[in-house]
Amino acid sequence: ISFGTSAASYGVGSYATNPVSNVLGHALVGCASASASGGNCGQDAFSAGFGAVASGIGGHMGFDKFSNGLFTTIVGGVAFGDSVAQSDFAMIHGP
Repeated sequence: ISFGTSAASYGVGSYATNPVSNVLGHALVGCASASASGGNCGQDAFSAGFGAVASGIGGHMGFDKFSNGLFTTIVGGVAFGDSVAQSDFAMIHGP
């Protein structure tokens, strides 16, 4: 499931250049991943979408890839706890 989530997040990050479609695409991937693994669709969708937003904010703040990842992980972890992995996928494969 992790490989599929990663591949789907990469696809969203690569092809969804509009910020709104990027966030919605990552949220869809988060929900699908949660559903496939017996998790909470809503929580993981929100977390993945939030990770895409945080990644965009970090990018606009001039963070490099590592710093943006750290920023997104911290913000996603504080906000969503166990769904932080979805934020990580959004950061790694986001804009």
